[in-house]
Amino acid sequence: MVEKNSVIKILLLLSCFIFATESFAQKRVALVIGNSHYQERSLRNPTNDARDISKVLRSLGFEVDLKLDASQEDMEDAVQRFGKELQGNTVGLFYYSGHGVQYEGSNYLIPIGAMSRVSAPEHLRYKTVDAGYVLGVMKQAGNGLNIVVLDACRNNPFKSFSRSMSRGLKRISGAEGTIIAYSTSPGKVALDGNRRNSPYTEQLIKLMQKPNLPVEIMFKQVRKRVKAETDGKQSPWYEASIEGDFYFLEQFDTQQKKQGIALEEEEVIVSKRVNNVHFSERERQFIYRCPYVNVRNRPASTVSIVTSIPCGAVVEVLGYAPGLSDEQSKWYHIQTKEGKEGWTYAGEHDSWLQSSPPKQYKTSQAKEDELYFIAQCPYVNLRELPTAESSILLHLPCGIVVNIIEYSPSFKDPQYTWYHIRSQTGEEDGWVYGGEENSWLQPLSRIQEFQKS
Repeated sequence: MVEKNSVIKILLLLSCFIFATESFAQKRVALVIGNSHYQERSLRNPTNDARDISKVLRSLGFEVDLKLDASQEDMEDAVQRFGKELQGNTVGLFYYSGHGVQYEGSNYLIPIGAMSRVSAPEHLRYKTVDAGYVLGVMKQAGNGLNIVVLDACRNNPFKSFSRSMSRGLKRISGAEGTIIAYSTSPGKVALDGNRRNSPYTEQLIKLMQKPNLPVEIMFKQVRKRVKAETDGKQSPWYEASIEGDFYFLEQFDTQQKKQGIALEEEEVIVSKRVNNVHFSERERQFIYRCPYVNVRNRPASTVSIVTSIPCGAVVEVLGYAPGLSDEQSKWYHIQTKEGKEGWTYAGEHDSWLQSSPPKQYKTSQAKEDELYFIAQCPYVNLRELPTAESSILLHLPCGIVVNIIEYSPSFKDPQYTWYHIRSQTGEEDGWVYGGEENSWLQPLSRIQEFQKS
């Protein structure tokens, strides 16, 4: 019995070794750069981030070139050497932690020594390292998969011309077979953090070592954790154009590979759809599906419903992704005025989202431009649009005199009415709900009766 147990243990150890070896059979090469000790606005964590990422990558089978507090020449030479290593089916990973800025559509990674050499934004292209240059070198290599991680949006280190530049980094697109991950959303600033690592790199290190986690799902989980840890102040972002799956640590046994892992397969499908997102210019739209639409945390009908938004509500469209079964249909990433955010399926021909209010909200001109007063005490809510889901502009106190400009039937109960009103000074302008029998607005001729009561 003892011999039998010993044999089983040996076989298990050998199988684990075989799985780990298979996971690293593909050549993996990484260039890791961490710049902390700038002459001005030095950063606490980038060198720690780079050291710790390098250690983890080596344990995961990567050949790592680590550069700490690198000059422009050091960075450019390292990128050239890195590009020469990217051949055939090699997996390449470029990681940068330090200062980074955007200017005129390009993202610039700031080397050590650049502060004193850059006195105007036009100097950036000559005295720093363009992230597009790194992507170009990786693209030219023509290897199987490239991953670019930029934890580089802390703040703008150039005081003299910071006002003429946009915050954070600009969203850039990579070639086929490329994943680009940012420590925060495009145009936003990332946190350096108070611990050994930045909030982003801390979570990245943890999740890279999680077995059998597809790379796209890993970045999604990094985003979720960082967003929660920073109370929503930092929302990492990534985009991908890859086929197949890549795992930093793969430990599937043969049976698992045959059967698959249902949840992860669904996550991969969803992630690929999320990464085919097209961004819009925050278009304002109205919800047309009644009584409400369900909003989910990812663009798939099988995932959790985060909230429901009623018909007539005003939302902003942040982006959209094609449907999985029908490329003509779309999932929309929407956000309400109150900050509720998620994905909703738009239905055929985008019928659930429209640029004009539903018919129930279409307005009619007031027949007479009579004076009225607010009869609801202590105040009524003045809203931007004739719907209870619209933003409250201000509170109108009872007794204030207004003109009725137009009116619209209430969606929930057509016998009640929304009124577009404007004060006599013109400063207060918006929509109020009339209440039962329009009791909240009364003709000015009844104001003395109202005051007595």
